[in-house]
Amino acid sequence: LEKDVKKAVRGIKVRVSRIEIANQTDNPLAWRVVLPDGLENKNIYLVHNTQDNNDIVALWLILIALRRAGVASITLLNTYEGYTRQHKIYLQGQGNSAVAMLKMSDALLDVHAACNAHWAKKSGWAELGGYKLYNYNSFVQVAEKMFDFIAAQAKQLGIELNGEVNKHPIVVIS
Repeated sequence: LEKDVKKAVRGIKVRVSRIEIANQTDNPLAWRVVLPDGLENKNIYLVHNTQDNNDIVALWLILIALRRAGVASITLLNTYEGYTRQHKIYLQGQGNSAVAMLKMSDALLDVHAACNAHWAKKSGWAELGGYKLYNYNSFVQVAEKMFDFIAAQAKQLGIELNGEVNKHPIVVIS
């Protein structure tokens, strides 16, 4: 994502820096966050994802480190909001993982945004369990970009994609 973020902020006077996680072991208690210098009293816009358990732990460690560094505010753009499909309890004994994730992250955030939170039905501010998230609802844009990429790869391989799509149509509904 680093290249995409740098491209997105061209022309804006902001500094783009990488936050490193030193994790030589599978034990997250031994991980160390390496922050760039000069973050005190700065407004931070963090681009991250929580697609698996390691990403979730890394996010929490980063947020804690940023708060300890004395940043003024933290806005998170979560490019993959993990566990958002688990926003309902279907069977007795299940937990609402979507609310649990929001509760833990939002305690350290000022603004929480996601590219596509499954439980939010439209773009804009959405609330779940008393926690707010700004949903960009970008599934269609991501799907279109993926399709363009696949079409370009197919063309390089000499595959006529129009014929394949006619045999197996794809429908994206927003």
